[in-house]
Amino acid sequence: VFHDAREDLLQKQRNRHAVEQKALAHYKDSIEKAKIQAHRHHDDKKLGLVASRMKKIERFGAEKREDGKRHRVCTRRKDASIDGDRHRTEAVKEEPKLVLKFPEPPPMHYKGPVLQPE
Repeated sequence: VFHDAREDLLQKQRNRHAVEQKALAHYKDSIEKAKIQAHRHHDDKKLGLVASRMKKIERFGAEKREDGKRHRVCTRRKDASIDGDRHRTEAVKEEPKLVLKFPEPPPMHYKGPVLQPE
């Protein structure tokens, strides 16, 4: 049961990490394209889009908390959020399998029973 639950949690973390990386790559790609277009056409609106996307990348993180609820940001203070700082999910690091090997015990030089009930 523990092994199955742990494997489910690791799979969810792998999926969240993959989704975040895909979204981050999309934002970076769109920023590069918008920069090129803005400089080519001298478009200030595109430069505003670029700045906005760069800010979004800075605060990019988990859109949902671990319990599945939406991450809310406090609008009263710049440095605080209601649910704490957003965090990016890390890639899952597989734990090495633990294998225990015990040496064979030496032969006992005793002819009677080892344990005797009273």
